[in-house]
Amino acid sequence: MPDIKDIKLSDSNLLLEGTPKEQDEWSALIDKRLEALKPDQMDRAKIYRVRKNFYTGQQSSYTTIVGRVSKEKNIEDFCELDILHSTKVVVGDGPYRETLQKKYNDVEFVGYKFGTELAEFYRNSDVLVFPSTVDTYGIVMLEAMACGTPCAGYNVTGPIDQIKNGINGYTDDELELAVEICFELDREGVYNTVKHKNWKNSATQFVKYTTI
Repeated sequence: MPDIKDIKLSDSNLLLEGTPKEQDEWSALIDKRLEALKPDQMDRAKIYRVRKNFYTGQQSSYTTIVGRVSKEKNIEDFCELDILHSTKVVVGDGPYRETLQKKYNDVEFVGYKFGTELAEFYRNSDVLVFPSTVDTYGIVMLEAMACGTPCAGYNVTGPIDQIKNGINGYTDDELELAVEICFELDREGVYNTVKHKNWKNSATQFVKYTTI
């Protein structure tokens, strides 16, 4: 079985393969990763950004991307954003990290983060950017919204299914415009759009659509 550091929630095939014991172990790893991000267990005060530098503790503004650092994730569009008032932070790792890190000196690469530490990165961020144009869901957007952080993405499948423009984020063909709009959104309003999303409601919805 993979270590929790290697788990990607999009790897749903792992729930369909292997022995029942292996499937149970993988499910437990998912629960462990999500424990700090459950909206119904969030301290309401924590949905407001701390705006602290991750290293010095000083107040600062952050625009963040979370996920595997691979070419198909379109992270280069994030790195190219011209947002002078906000530091760009990449949370995650992957085969494209070294290439991007050499090319973009103004972007901070902090590697993978998990549990409460990952939740702190979400909460400390002003905006989560989701530049991928090929993902069909994008669970990191829900994780960010559960921490009150608005999300910006392109006007494509995935972002448009999770983001309500002007409420919990913004999608546009111009990513930089979407990001700038997100800086003005109310964080509690962002949180309120996802607080009903939990395992119980997800299971109920799944049963509803699969029951004949």
